[in-house]
Amino acid sequence: MVENLLSVTRFDGGQVAVQKTPTVLDELIDTVLVRFQKRYPKVPVTTYLPDSFIVIPMDSMLISQVLTNLLENAAVHAEGMTQLTLRVFTLGSRAVFEVSDNGCGIPKERLRTLFTGVLPADAAADSGKHGMGIGLSVCAAIVKAHGGEIQAESKVGEGTTIRFWLETESIETRKTKMSNNKFKVLVVEDEANICSFIETLLETNGYQALVANTCAMGQTLFTSHNPDLIILDLGLPDRDGLELIRFVRQKFLTPIVVLSARTTEQDKIEALDLGANDYITKPFGTGELLARVRAALRTNRFGVLGGMPGGVFRAQGLEINYERRKVFVDGAEIKLTQTEYNIVAFLSEHAGRVMTYAAIVRAIWGDTDCGSTKKLQVNMANIRKKLGSVPGRNTYILNELGVGYRMIDEDTDARPES
Repeated sequence: MVENLLSVTRFDGGQVAVQKTPTVLDELIDTVLVRFQKRYPKVPVTTYLPDSFIVIPMDSMLISQVLTNLLENAAVHAEGMTQLTLRVFTLGSRAVFEVSDNGCGIPKERLRTLFTGVLPADAAADSGKHGMGIGLSVCAAIVKAHGGEIQAESKVGEGTTIRFWLETESIETRKTKMSNNKFKVLVVEDEANICSFIETLLETNGYQALVANTCAMGQTLFTSHNPDLIILDLGLPDRDGLELIRFVRQKFLTPIVVLSARTTEQDKIEALDLGANDYITKPFGTGELLARVRAALRTNRFGVLGGMPGGVFRAQGLEINYERRKVFVDGAEIKLTQTEYNIVAFLSEHAGRVMTYAAIVRAIWGDTDCGSTKKLQVNMANIRKKLGSVPGRNTYILNELGVGYRMIDEDTDARPES
């Protein structure tokens, strides 16, 4: 325990050096519980957490090790313990962490020097107790470096509670402004009246429209906003619209509906062979265009994934039907927003691999939102609740604290027992 704590603690001039990043409370606790339960599978931990979404600026590696150390100290040293509890609650702008046990307790004379690394003479000869003292002194230094405080309460024969607090982010910061969950449709059309008409048609039917009047602008908007679908004219002023199809199909399966005045069979064959999903000739009917858009979105960029027969991903009790854009857990449909579904589908495409925050944000929102990790974390908190996950038992999407997320792979992950 002490070795683990010391190995991750960075000292600078005798002080603990911390590198704070916004950390979601639920993800922190999930990491701690998974780590603890691997080492002490027969020691259950009762957990109480706030229902609200809480973000805490911290060095997540250090604070997770502090909590792990406190739990492991209780598991090793709290003789006679039958209950171990990890509780987190908010008090004003602070998040208060408590680790409690009902074990043997700590004598008063030892309690006074618990966080100094110096134990009374009667305990100095006990190497186990000495290790606990060193570990707790490092914990105290880490908490202090975060601007917090740590304290202990104990009664011999009744148990011990160790408590520390950290400042949370402001309420205004924590309430991340979420973008809407509408499908984003990129319209690449150089005729202003047609472009304006399609934009209005899409927006009045619940879509978010992005507009470009050249192929170059279309490429830029596609890269920066990562739309769910493209409506593409071929006769663009700077280059042929077929070039945009080639550009997109180098890496992406984003649906492309061609809307063009070119009516020959060869024009249609060429566009479809390059990767267009559909081809509509001008003039067009609004009902037909909307129907073709809906059909293309049902087989969106997450709908054709290698090695997934029938367009369905299955991992234990989780099922993702890409054609229907529906998610099921143990046969029951889970109602996800458009953005939540896209995140789950993207992770399933890379099941078994850790996807970084930046990679997920870029795939879901595009390059313009590459710094919006918090937006992703808010969505992920909602996804996990809907999938029935709780910290320490995130069945389908695993948390890699400070790095990203990993969808389970049926061949390598075992579902935790309930």
